[in-house]
Amino acid sequence: MKKIIQCTLVISVLIVSLVIYNSCLNQQIKIIEQDILIEQLPESFEGFKVLQITDLQGQYFGDNQEHLIKVINSIDYDLLAFTGDMGDLNFDLEGKALKVLIERLPKDKLIVYVEGNHGPFVRDHETGEKTEMAEWLENQGINLLFEPLCIEIDGNRLWIVEQTEPFSKTEGLDDMKENDVLIGIMHYPLNEELYKQMRESDDSSDYDLILAGHYHGGQWRIPFYGAVFISNVYGSRWFPSQESVSGLTIWSGYQQYVSRGLGASGRSGWIKQRWFNPPEVNVLTLTGRR
Repeated sequence: MKKIIQCTLVISVLIVSLVIYNSCLNQQIKIIEQDILIEQLPESFEGFKVLQITDLQGQYFGDNQEHLIKVINSIDYDLLAFTGDMGDLNFDLEGKALKVLIERLPKDKLIVYVEGNHGPFVRDHETGEKTEMAEWLENQGINLLFEPLCIEIDGNRLWIVEQTEPFSKTEGLDDMKENDVLIGIMHYPLNEELYKQMRESDDSSDYDLILAGHYHGGQWRIPFYGAVFISNVYGSRWFPSQESVSGLTIWSGYQQYVSRGLGASGRSGWIKQRWFNPPEVNVLTLTGRR
């Protein structure tokens, strides 16, 4: 009986310790840096930095997002890209956590936004009209990519577009020239087979880089292994290839970068947790130099 009690106490202490450790881990935002090689990148965009923030899911990092704002302000970047699910359908439908964040962001930076599957939504999915949230975001100076955004420096141009479907050619790029840089912003990552089909299709845009989120790095991760499961409209997978879960992949000549993001999803608070999976923001630096 004594051994059973001791064993129970040890297991209880271990579980409590893991919960406390994981809770602390979930407030420690990592800054992940990645160089993105783009052949024949115009010198004007050498070192151009994109800060990717994704999948906040209504999460708060300190009072009024104080900790997250501190992390953002510590980073030198040229463009901030929100790649979806900054709200949460179950816990933050109105995007309050996102609004708190945006109200405290620097106002001198370019910011682009796509909605994801948890929103906050900028299009009414029945009428196609702008939502009230869209109006609010635009009033904050945020570009919702309803049409391509062109950044021009010294006569060289970089285009930012929302890519919503694998085989849809983005409209509004008729003026794009051969040496222009094209970055696609989406929420759902694509898999290797879809990129192969895109390369063989005449209807897809020729991206230099595509940014995505959605996977949360698997949300629940096993130490020293990685993600156990990823959910995706293009095919959910148990024990996926870890290289496809987060970071940079190159498939059929397309470069895709997937961020693990900041928050977690789930219908209950017990499920809506990241395990052994610290939140992250990502700094992607464009370079033409090997």
